[in-house]
Amino acid sequence: MANLKLNSVTLATESGGTVSLDSAIGMPAGHIIQTIMYTNDTQVSTPDTTFSTSNKISFGVITPLFATSDILISGHIATSANANAAYAFVDIYKNASDFTETANLTGWTTGLIQMNDACIWATSGYYWLDTCSENSTSAKTYGLTIRANSSAGSATIGWGGNGGNVMILQEIKR
Repeated sequence: MANLKLNSVTLATESGGTVSLDSAIGMPAGHIIQTIMYTNDTQVSTPDTTFSTSNKISFGVITPLFATSDILISGHIATSANANAAYAFVDIYKNASDFTETANLTGWTTGLIQMNDACIWATSGYYWLDTCSENSTSAKTYGLTIRANSSAGSATIGWGGNGGNVMILQEIKR
């Protein structure tokens, strides 16, 4: 896990007082405050046709330094669906002490990634900006969830020991 954070910087004033660098200069909107990368080789398979917090790969936690920050989520993961499942749908999992746990952060029925059964395994990249409606510095746990299109088959995320799963969390100044 790589974890890079902007440290607090304090400037001395001529009168002997101090001022915080970010309050003196102001960080522009879109500024990256911190970046954390998580990897694992977890694999989850399910015949379930709805997104569920039970069918997830948890990646990690980010604790925003500013309450009004957004979190940019990106990475890649291997996905598979057998012919009976027809499609695999992947979405973002999120949980925080002041946020209702969800297995479908985008709210899209087909999730953020869609993969049909024509591919045995495919690696997909993903990006999502979580605008963090909770406006807090609570620790936020992120991951990916999977569902099948048809319960007659199964959908799988993560290729296990055959390939790594990656999630990068970046705090972005609003």
